[in-house]
Amino acid sequence: MKRRFLMAELLSLLVAAIAIALVTDRSDPMSPQTLSELRHAPVQVLRGSDGRVARGLRNQAETKNWSGYILTKFDSGETYTSAQGTWSVPAVTYFAGYRAEYSASWVGIGGFCKNLNCTATDRTLIQLGTEQDVSSSGLTDYYAWYELLPHAPKLIPLTVNSGDVITASLQCVARCSASRQSWALIMNNQTTQANWTQILEYASKELSVEWIEEAPALSGRILPLAAYDTVVFDPDSANGSSPNLSLSANGIVMNDPRKQTSNPSDPDSDLDGFDTCWGDGTALTPCSAPSS
Repeated sequence: MKRRFLMAELLSLLVAAIAIALVTDRSDPMSPQTLSELRHAPVQVLRGSDGRVARGLRNQAETKNWSGYILTKFDSGETYTSAQGTWSVPAVTYFAGYRAEYSASWVGIGGFCKNLNCTATDRTLIQLGTEQDVSSSGLTDYYAWYELLPHAPKLIPLTVNSGDVITASLQCVARCSASRQSWALIMNNQTTQANWTQILEYASKELSVEWIEEAPALSGRILPLAAYDTVVFDPDSANGSSPNLSLSANGIVMNDPRKQTSNPSDPDSDLDGFDTCWGDGTALTPCSAPSS
Protein backbone atom coordinates (compact mmCIF):
# COMPACT_ATOMS: atom_id res chain seq x y z
CA MET A 1 0.00 0.00 0.00
CA LYS A 2 2.83 2.39 0.93
CA ARG A 3 4.65 1.64 -2.35
CA ARG A 4 1.43 2.25 -4.32
CA PHE A 5 1.01 5.57 -2.52
CA LEU A 6 4.59 6.62 -3.33
CA MET A 7 4.13 5.70 -7.00
CA ALA A 8 0.94 7.75 -7.16
CA GLU A 9 2.72 10.67 -5.51
CA LEU A 10 5.62 10.46 -7.98
CA LEU A 11 3.17 10.33 -10.90
CA SER A 12 1.39 13.40 -9.53
CA LEU A 13 4.70 15.28 -9.24
CA LEU A 14 5.66 14.27 -12.80
CA VAL A 15 2.34 15.52 -14.19
CA ALA A 16 2.80 18.80 -12.31
CA ALA A 17 6.35 19.21 -13.69
CA ILE A 18 5.14 18.62 -17.24
CA ALA A 19 2.35 21.16 -16.75
CA ILE A 20 4.84 23.76 -15.48
CA ALA A 21 7.14 23.07 -18.45
CA LEU A 22 4.27 23.57 -20.87
CA VAL A 23 3.20 26.83 -19.25
CA THR A 24 6.73 28.25 -19.33
CA ASP A 25 7.60 26.97 -22.82
CA ARG A 26 9.28 29.88 -24.58
CA SER A 27 7.40 29.22 -27.79
CA ASP A 28 4.09 29.89 -26.00
CA PRO A 29 2.88 33.35 -27.06
CA MET A 30 1.53 33.93 -23.56
CA SER A 31 4.87 33.26 -21.83
CA PRO A 32 6.26 36.36 -20.07
CA GLN A 33 9.72 35.42 -21.39
CA THR A 34 8.69 35.53 -25.03
CA LEU A 35 8.56 39.30 -25.58
CA SER A 36 12.11 39.82 -24.28
CA GLU A 37 13.41 37.12 -26.63
CA LEU A 38 11.38 37.83 -29.78
CA ARG A 39 13.13 39.81 -32.50
CA HIS A 40 11.61 41.60 -35.47
CA ALA A 41 14.83 41.00 -37.29
CA PRO A 42 16.62 42.36 -40.37
CA VAL A 43 15.66 40.79 -43.66
CA GLN A 44 16.85 37.29 -44.56
CA VAL A 45 16.79 36.94 -48.32
CA LEU A 46 16.44 33.71 -50.26
CA ARG A 47 18.95 33.00 -53.03
CA GLY A 48 18.76 31.17 -56.31
CA SER A 49 21.21 28.57 -57.58
CA ASP A 50 23.29 31.39 -59.08
CA GLY A 51 23.74 32.98 -55.64
CA ARG A 52 21.67 36.03 -56.49
CA VAL A 53 18.62 37.17 -54.56
CA ALA A 54 15.70 34.94 -55.54
CA ARG A 55 12.92 36.75 -57.42
CA GLY A 56 9.24 36.07 -57.94
CA LEU A 57 7.39 36.07 -61.25
CA ARG A 58 6.95 39.87 -60.96
CA ASN A 59 10.56 40.45 -59.86
CA GLN A 60 9.63 40.66 -56.16
CA ALA A 61 12.52 39.89 -53.83
CA GLU A 62 11.97 36.61 -51.95
CA THR A 63 12.80 36.40 -48.25
CA LYS A 64 12.43 34.05 -45.29
CA ASN A 65 10.85 36.54 -42.90
CA TRP A 66 9.52 39.73 -44.57
CA SER A 67 6.69 40.52 -46.96
CA GLY A 68 5.38 43.90 -48.07
CA TYR A 69 7.06 46.88 -49.71
CA ILE A 70 10.37 48.68 -49.31
CA LEU A 71 12.21 51.75 -50.62
CA THR A 72 16.02 51.73 -50.58
CA LYS A 73 18.85 54.23 -50.78
CA PHE A 74 20.72 52.10 -53.33
CA ASP A 75 17.74 52.48 -55.66
CA SER A 76 16.50 56.02 -54.90
CA GLY A 77 19.70 57.72 -53.74
CA GLU A 78 17.83 59.01 -50.65
CA THR A 79 18.47 58.41 -47.00
CA TYR A 80 15.27 57.95 -45.01
CA THR A 81 14.46 59.99 -41.93
CA SER A 82 10.68 59.55 -41.68
CA ALA A 83 7.95 57.05 -42.47
CA GLN A 84 4.31 56.49 -41.67
CA GLY A 85 1.92 53.61 -42.22
CA THR A 86 -1.63 52.55 -41.40
CA TRP A 87 -2.94 48.99 -41.20
CA SER A 88 -5.83 46.96 -39.86
CA VAL A 89 -4.78 44.51 -37.13
CA PRO A 90 -5.56 41.04 -38.55
CA ALA A 91 -7.39 38.32 -36.66
CA VAL A 92 -5.14 35.27 -36.39
CA THR A 93 -6.16 31.63 -36.16
CA TYR A 94 -4.16 28.50 -35.41
CA PHE A 95 -3.10 26.57 -38.51
CA ALA A 96 -1.31 23.31 -37.59
CA GLY A 97 1.79 21.62 -36.31
CA TYR A 98 3.29 24.04 -33.79
CA ARG A 99 2.80 24.97 -30.15
CA ALA A 100 2.35 28.60 -31.23
CA GLU A 101 2.36 30.74 -34.37
CA TYR A 102 3.32 34.39 -34.72
CA SER A 103 2.94 37.46 -36.95
CA ALA A 104 3.91 41.12 -36.81
CA SER A 105 2.82 44.16 -38.83
CA TRP A 106 5.08 47.20 -38.74
CA VAL A 107 6.65 50.28 -40.30
CA GLY A 108 10.37 50.85 -39.95
CA ILE A 109 13.63 52.31 -41.17
CA GLY A 110 16.67 50.12 -41.85
CA GLY A 111 17.24 46.37 -41.72
CA PHE A 112 17.29 45.73 -45.48
CA CYS A 113 20.02 45.04 -48.04
CA LYS A 114 22.75 47.59 -48.72
CA ASN A 115 22.86 46.77 -52.43
CA LEU A 116 20.81 45.07 -55.13
CA ASN A 117 22.24 41.57 -54.61
CA CYS A 118 22.25 41.91 -50.80
CA THR A 119 25.95 41.13 -50.31
CA ALA A 120 25.62 43.16 -47.08
CA THR A 121 22.67 43.83 -44.79
CA ASP A 122 21.97 46.94 -42.73
CA ARG A 123 21.91 45.67 -39.13
CA THR A 124 20.30 48.87 -37.79
CA LEU A 125 16.52 48.78 -37.64
CA ILE A 126 14.11 51.12 -35.82
CA GLN A 127 10.48 50.01 -36.03
CA LEU A 128 7.10 49.98 -34.36
CA GLY A 129 4.06 47.84 -34.95
CA THR A 130 1.59 45.27 -33.68
CA GLU A 131 2.01 41.60 -32.84
CA GLN A 132 -0.64 38.95 -33.55
CA ASP A 133 0.09 35.51 -32.06
CA VAL A 134 -1.92 32.33 -31.45
CA SER A 135 -1.31 29.12 -29.48
CA SER A 136 -2.34 25.59 -30.44
CA SER A 137 -5.25 25.89 -28.00
CA GLY A 138 -6.55 28.89 -29.98
CA LEU A 139 -5.50 31.45 -27.37
CA THR A 140 -4.60 34.73 -29.11
CA ASP A 141 -2.41 37.65 -28.08
CA TYR A 142 -2.54 41.14 -29.64
CA TYR A 143 -0.25 43.95 -28.53
CA ALA A 144 1.74 46.98 -29.71
CA TRP A 145 5.53 47.26 -29.52
CA TYR A 146 8.58 49.18 -30.68
CA GLU A 147 12.11 47.89 -31.23
CA LEU A 148 15.55 49.41 -31.74
CA LEU A 149 17.79 46.54 -32.79
CA PRO A 150 19.86 44.95 -31.34
CA HIS A 151 17.76 45.70 -28.23
CA ALA A 152 14.69 43.65 -27.39
CA PRO A 153 11.19 44.92 -28.26
CA LYS A 154 9.32 46.97 -25.68
CA LEU A 155 5.59 47.10 -25.12
CA ILE A 156 3.66 50.20 -26.18
CA PRO A 157 0.90 50.85 -23.61
CA LEU A 158 -1.98 50.78 -26.08
CA THR A 159 -4.72 48.17 -26.06
CA VAL A 160 -4.86 46.36 -29.41
CA ASN A 161 -7.58 44.07 -30.73
CA SER A 162 -8.12 42.42 -34.09
CA GLY A 163 -9.81 44.80 -36.48
CA ASP A 164 -8.34 47.93 -34.90
CA VAL A 165 -6.92 50.49 -37.34
CA ILE A 166 -3.40 51.51 -36.34
CA THR A 167 -1.37 54.46 -37.64
CA ALA A 168 2.32 54.47 -36.72
CA SER A 169 5.12 56.84 -37.64
CA LEU A 170 8.76 57.45 -36.92
CA GLN A 171 10.67 60.63 -37.69
CA CYS A 172 14.16 61.89 -37.04
CA VAL A 173 13.77 65.16 -35.11
CA ALA A 174 17.38 66.11 -34.28
CA ARG A 175 20.96 65.44 -35.50
CA CYS A 176 19.58 63.60 -38.51
CA SER A 177 22.89 63.63 -40.40
CA ALA A 178 24.91 62.56 -37.37
CA SER A 179 25.91 59.02 -36.47
CA ARG A 180 23.36 59.03 -33.62
CA GLN A 181 19.98 60.69 -34.07
CA SER A 182 16.91 61.64 -32.04
CA TRP A 183 13.68 59.96 -33.20
CA ALA A 184 10.01 60.58 -32.44
CA LEU A 185 7.88 57.42 -32.46
CA ILE A 186 4.11 57.85 -32.56
CA MET A 187 1.28 55.32 -32.57
CA ASN A 188 -2.44 56.00 -32.78
CA ASN A 189 -5.18 53.40 -32.42
CA GLN A 190 -7.82 55.06 -34.59
CA THR A 191 -10.47 52.62 -33.37
CA THR A 192 -10.05 53.43 -29.66
CA GLN A 193 -8.64 56.96 -30.16
CA ALA A 194 -5.69 56.12 -27.89
CA ASN A 195 -2.29 57.68 -28.63
CA TRP A 196 1.32 57.09 -27.64
CA THR A 197 4.49 59.14 -28.32
CA GLN A 198 8.10 58.74 -27.28
CA ILE A 199 11.42 60.42 -28.18
CA LEU A 200 14.38 58.03 -28.40
CA GLU A 201 18.01 58.16 -29.47
CA TYR A 202 19.23 55.68 -32.06
CA ALA A 203 22.11 55.24 -34.49
CA SER A 204 20.33 54.44 -37.75
CA LYS A 205 22.06 54.12 -41.12
CA GLU A 206 18.82 55.48 -42.70
CA LEU A 207 19.25 53.20 -45.74
CA SER A 208 15.67 52.00 -46.29
CA VAL A 209 12.05 52.42 -45.30
CA GLU A 210 9.56 49.54 -45.19
CA TRP A 211 5.99 48.46 -44.48
CA ILE A 212 6.16 44.81 -43.48
CA GLU A 213 4.19 41.73 -42.49
CA GLU A 214 6.74 39.51 -40.76
CA ALA A 215 7.41 36.10 -39.24
CA PRO A 216 9.32 37.11 -36.07
CA ALA A 217 12.36 35.23 -34.75
CA LEU A 218 13.12 33.63 -31.40
CA SER A 219 16.69 32.73 -30.39
CA GLY A 220 17.77 33.20 -34.01
CA ARG A 221 15.06 30.90 -35.46
CA ILE A 222 12.30 32.24 -37.68
CA LEU A 223 8.97 31.28 -36.13
CA PRO A 224 5.92 29.77 -37.87
CA LEU A 225 3.73 32.49 -39.36
CA ALA A 226 0.25 32.72 -37.82
CA ALA A 227 -2.67 32.37 -40.23
CA TYR A 228 -3.71 36.01 -40.59
CA ASP A 229 -5.73 35.84 -43.84
CA THR A 230 -5.22 39.42 -45.14
CA VAL A 231 -3.62 42.61 -43.84
CA VAL A 232 -4.57 45.92 -45.44
CA PHE A 233 -1.64 48.37 -45.45
CA ASP A 234 -1.62 52.06 -46.33
CA PRO A 235 1.99 53.31 -46.47
CA ASP A 236 1.09 56.96 -45.92
CA SER A 237 4.50 58.50 -46.56
CA ALA A 238 8.26 58.15 -46.77
CA ASN A 239 10.31 61.31 -46.17
CA GLY A 240 7.02 63.21 -46.19
CA SER A 241 5.95 62.11 -49.68
CA SER A 242 3.78 59.37 -51.19
CA PRO A 243 5.93 56.26 -51.71
CA ASN A 244 4.67 55.61 -55.30
CA LEU A 245 5.03 51.86 -54.96
CA SER A 246 5.70 49.30 -57.67
CA LEU A 247 5.43 45.54 -57.10
CA SER A 248 8.35 44.73 -59.40
CA ALA A 249 10.60 47.43 -57.94
CA ASN A 250 9.57 47.45 -54.26
CA GLY A 251 7.65 44.24 -53.49
CA ILE A 252 8.85 41.50 -51.11
CA VAL A 253 7.45 37.95 -50.90
CA MET A 254 7.92 35.75 -47.81
CA ASN A 255 8.56 32.02 -47.91
CA ASP A 256 8.92 31.14 -44.23
CA PRO A 257 11.24 28.16 -43.43
CA ARG A 258 8.20 26.59 -41.71
CA LYS A 259 6.42 26.56 -45.12
CA GLN A 260 4.03 29.46 -44.58
CA THR A 261 3.93 32.30 -47.11
CA SER A 262 2.93 35.95 -47.24
CA ASN A 263 2.27 37.54 -50.60
CA PRO A 264 1.89 41.30 -51.25
CA SER A 265 -0.62 42.52 -53.80
CA ASP A 266 -0.07 45.14 -56.46
CA PRO A 267 -0.38 48.66 -55.05
CA ASP A 268 -3.71 50.41 -55.30
CA SER A 269 -4.42 53.04 -57.97
CA ASP A 270 -2.81 55.76 -55.81
CA LEU A 271 0.36 53.63 -55.52
CA ASP A 272 0.34 53.98 -51.73
CA GLY A 273 -1.68 51.01 -50.46
CA PHE A 274 -1.50 47.22 -50.69
CA ASP A 275 -2.65 43.98 -49.08
CA THR A 276 -0.62 41.00 -47.91
CA CYS A 277 -2.18 37.52 -48.00
CA TRP A 278 -1.25 34.47 -45.92
CA GLY A 279 -0.64 31.03 -47.44
CA ASP A 280 0.15 27.53 -46.20
CA GLY A 281 3.14 26.89 -48.45
CA THR A 282 1.62 24.82 -51.25
CA ALA A 283 1.58 27.99 -53.39
CA LEU A 284 1.45 31.73 -52.91
CA THR A 285 -2.10 32.87 -52.16
CA PRO A 286 -3.29 35.26 -54.90
CA CYS A 287 -3.62 38.72 -53.40
CA SER A 288 -5.72 41.50 -54.92
CA ALA A 289 -4.94 45.20 -54.62
CA PRO A 290 -7.21 47.15 -52.25
CA SER A 291 -9.47 49.89 -53.55
CA SER A 292 -8.03 53.39 -53.11
